[in-house]
Amino acid sequence: MGSTRISGTPGVPVVVTEESKESATATATGTAAPELPDNVKLKDLKKVLGLALTIPTTEEPDLENGAATATDADIAEAGVVAQILKTLTPAQLAEVAAEKAKQAAERKARLAEFSWTPTKADLANVEAARLAATQLTENEAIDIEPMFSDPTKTDFSANTAMYERLCSEIRGANKIRAALYGIDSVPELVEELRAAVKRGADVQIVVDINPDGTFTYPETEALVKEFGPAVMRVECNSQSAIMHDKFWVFDDKKVWTGSTNINKSAVGKGYNSEISVLLASANLAKVYNAEHAQMWAGKFHSQKTNIATETLPKSPDGVLVQAFFSPTDPVVDKGILPLLDEAERSIHLQLFHFSDAKIAERLVEAKKRGVDVQLILDATGAGNSATQKNIELLRAAGIPVKVENWGGKQHMKGGVVDAKHAIIGSTNWTASGAQRNDENCLIVRHHPALGVAMEAQFARSYASLPRFTLCAYLSAEGLNSVSSLRDESDNDHFGGKDPTLTLGTYVKAKREIDDAVKKYDALFGRLAALDAKIEALTIVKQELEAVLAYRAEHTKDESAVGALILKKLGGDLSRARRELKKAQIDAETQRALPPLAATG
Repeated sequence: MGSTRISGTPGVPVVVTEESKESATATATGTAAPELPDNVKLKDLKKVLGLALTIPTTEEPDLENGAATATDADIAEAGVVAQILKTLTPAQLAEVAAEKAKQAAERKARLAEFSWTPTKADLANVEAARLAATQLTENEAIDIEPMFSDPTKTDFSANTAMYERLCSEIRGANKIRAALYGIDSVPELVEELRAAVKRGADVQIVVDINPDGTFTYPETEALVKEFGPAVMRVECNSQSAIMHDKFWVFDDKKVWTGSTNINKSAVGKGYNSEISVLLASANLAKVYNAEHAQMWAGKFHSQKTNIATETLPKSPDGVLVQAFFSPTDPVVDKGILPLLDEAERSIHLQLFHFSDAKIAERLVEAKKRGVDVQLILDATGAGNSATQKNIELLRAAGIPVKVENWGGKQHMKGGVVDAKHAIIGSTNWTASGAQRNDENCLIVRHHPALGVAMEAQFARSYASLPRFTLCAYLSAEGLNSVSSLRDESDNDHFGGKDPTLTLGTYVKAKREIDDAVKKYDALFGRLAALDAKIEALTIVKQELEAVLAYRAEHTKDESAVGALILKKLGGDLSRARRELKKAQIDAETQRALPPLAATG
């Protein structure tokens, strides 16, 4: 039969082409249209149409799995495909409907594999844990140990110190409660969990699953089947929210939380910019146990009720800890905004997604009252239009916002205020993070040691980013993303790993630099802009040489195309240097000119 033609491959966002629109018109008028390519089925049309029907256009869902994240392009495509589907014949529409019903049945069956029923004891423990969370000890000392990953590292031969610390805590615990987005490629940690179960430790872990019955971190599935619901349970009832927590509770005495997923690129070998904190506090452990008990009993997302205790008793040295759990706690209105409004000297933030307009407005207000506000944002997160709107608002107010050029993610979700207050957790600064997903966020007040550590981490990260990133929007997979084309990772979530090098790869990177430099020129002047451009192009040259060397050794020799790119890049660098020299001479000449004589 004739049908519309959609370019793409299974698992990769469908691209609607001009040809597809013409084909739709042909179908509507009865003219024979091209057949679908073998690798594209009508379900691909349904997938994109599904995005149009289920994803709000004003807020991307920030599911950290890229395949589930709707970009602005996805939404635009969905609108086109919706129109295309209106032109299909009754038979074609019936096939789409049948495919949709088949997928729904497959999804239901898939999720049924991981379903479980809470016991009476599980349900009773929900109230018992909630009651315990209201019976907290006054004047409890709270010890906080912050840990960071280094996004600029290039040696991934050894595990991170953060990872070793987490494995050590699991090894020494007799009771473990955890809520994790997933587990993948962390063999030593998995062995520690197996050993804990074998020695009789009380282990309960809840994990997330995608709406289609797959797992964002594939190894999670095997572990769920291995441990069974006595040890590991799956949140498998929601189609619109995720269980996005990354916390552990050890022996009712310690809480581990932060931005760090339990996978290779986050906690294992380290590639992303991440933070984890280990808090020794029986009070906080009670609060987190109460949250975990609800999920262990099958209550996720809006089914939960908020924990009675939000603010812990102040410690003897004045530390105040607040714990917020989405979506039941108003983390933005009662946690984040009040702290930002109280800032007197500085607000330094590192964020993955940032589409909350209210927070952006408060940052502008802080800048107006003299607070030093600076941000680092993830390249993928900055690709969303709502986030870009916030970025442009902040930049227009004179707030420096750098979009990272690391190979890994800028995955932290928080920052440090006045070098003594901290925001740490799994909650992305979006409507999904605050209002739909299961998340946790800590506000830690009056802890100078933690503040100093986070300030130092921010300063290192900020300094590692070149100047043009102050005005840039960068691809997560490309020559402006250092090491991303030689890491064998799908950094932009578009499918596949480390795309083939072409002249277009450089043209795209050069365009990103030129766009940023144009804005940089308007802010800092021609000399500074050209200097920043030379710096950016030099980084691209170094990265290209590293990519070519890596691929020659590990994948395939791309020296021929590499030579073409290097030739073009060399010409662009020489031209930029000549432009800078001329601009410097012009500036010197202008300075040497005598002032104009006054007239009249």
